[in-house]
Amino acid sequence: MTRRGGDERELTEQEAAAELARLAREIAHHDRLYHQQDAPEISDAEYDALRRRNAAIEARFPYLVREDSPSQRVGGAPEAGSAHARAALSDLHRTRRWRLWQNRRSMGCRST
Repeated sequence: MTRRGGDERELTEQEAAAELARLAREIAHHDRLYHQQDAPEISDAEYDALRRRNAAIEARFPYLVREDSPSQRVGGAPEAGSAHARAALSDLHRTRRWRLWQNRRSMGCRST
């Protein structure tokens, strides 16, 4: 039986493998909710705790690292219309405008 939230140092190899599978599914679920549906179910602190637990178990059992492990990927693909995607695009445009302004200033051009 997998001990959720227990000390990973006390897990057997079989329990660790089951817990890593569960964590991979759970973290992927929360990634989809956050990045694609803009509807997180858990706090950032709870999410970080899941990732830390996954990392700790993988550190103890490196040969059990799964292909679908959260440690093997970064974030999730935002859905085109999500608030996160819109914010990222807005930041990108703001960054481009900032760089253009910096370039004009460095060349001695006045801002318009």
